[in-house]
Amino acid sequence: MSSAPDQALAPVTALDASGRSFVAFARWASALVVMLSHLRGVMLIGWGELPAGLHNPFVAGFYFATSFYHEAVVVFFVLSGFLIAGPNLDRIRIHSFSPKSYAVDRFTRIYVTAFPALLLTIAADQIGRHFLSGAGYYDGTNLLLADRVVGGVQGDGVLDLVRNLLMLQPVHAPMLGSNKPLWSLSYEVWFYVWFGVSAFALQARRRSAALWVGLATLGLLFFHWTAIFYVSIWCFGAVAYQWSRWPRSIVLALIAFALTLALSMSGRAACNIPNVPLKWTDLPVGIAFAWVVALMKRRSYRIWNGTEKFNHALSNFSYSLYVIHYPLLLCFVSLYATLLHVTQIKQGLRPDALGLAIYGLVAVSTFVSAFIFSRIFEARTSAARRWIKARV
Repeated sequence: MSSAPDQALAPVTALDASGRSFVAFARWASALVVMLSHLRGVMLIGWGELPAGLHNPFVAGFYFATSFYHEAVVVFFVLSGFLIAGPNLDRIRIHSFSPKSYAVDRFTRIYVTAFPALLLTIAADQIGRHFLSGAGYYDGTNLLLADRVVGGVQGDGVLDLVRNLLMLQPVHAPMLGSNKPLWSLSYEVWFYVWFGVSAFALQARRRSAALWVGLATLGLLFFHWTAIFYVSIWCFGAVAYQWSRWPRSIVLALIAFALTLALSMSGRAACNIPNVPLKWTDLPVGIAFAWVVALMKRRSYRIWNGTEKFNHALSNFSYSLYVIHYPLLLCFVSLYATLLHVTQIKQGLRPDALGLAIYGLVAVSTFVSAFIFSRIFEARTSAARRWIKARV
């Protein structure tokens, strides 16, 4: 997922510049890690298949750095809980939580970007299927994607679009076309619904509040039991925002985060649900990162103070990058492989001069495309929000 927090629900007690900068950095860096990791996965062969001559520190570092795509999604969930649930718990306490405002804010944040992203997915898949089929992504003959895109890219009809708009993927509907990362977006939307219902019930302080929270939780369970697992990680972000009794050593927090990442890398998936890469090690990763965020939120660090504008500029299109990068990666790899007559793309390239050159071209093309896309759509979120609120 996607993490899709915004400033419309800014913390009641605002973060200082350093804290805001760190959160913005974590958002765009996580999205970039996901994109770069997925790009390596769709075009470069695995470490174990590399010839001995490429087992060098540079290639090892590159493969290591592009291995944390799943853990980056866990970071997204923690950040989302921090920025959405955290400040709204303050609003509940002072009876200023507005269900209508919350619903409009969450709806516009997701769909102003997600709807055109779904349409872009269909368009990119159609272009790839009809004009850029040489890489084998769209007909299922690419060996690197044979286990993830069985039989080629499918599921991009009108019904599939509707079911993805309803956020029923990946359990009750396939992800739209080639856009495999959409699995986490649906989870986050259902977290928003769960929290909105729970927040309204808790603020009302009715005797039935526990019943409503229970029903909202049951709704998550009906979506899938893994939503309960992931919403607990989302709630770690709220705890990071609200709780002040975390151990105060930032060094220990960073070491804990690094160790949990290493544990996650060595662990296996906890379930065999298609397209839901759940790991039990996600829990310690989420707790450790929440610890880091909890310490960063009120401390002043020169590195974050000096990079606030830069980090916010990149974080402003991290959501767009996440929701459109996968279909664009497949299209751009297919395009450059066709233009350069790289026929071995179906078997996967090596991280040599040619492979890294294409990798760089695709990465830059996707990054720039996401920025342009965000200026057209994601940047209109506030305007759409104001328009709806003026009419409801």
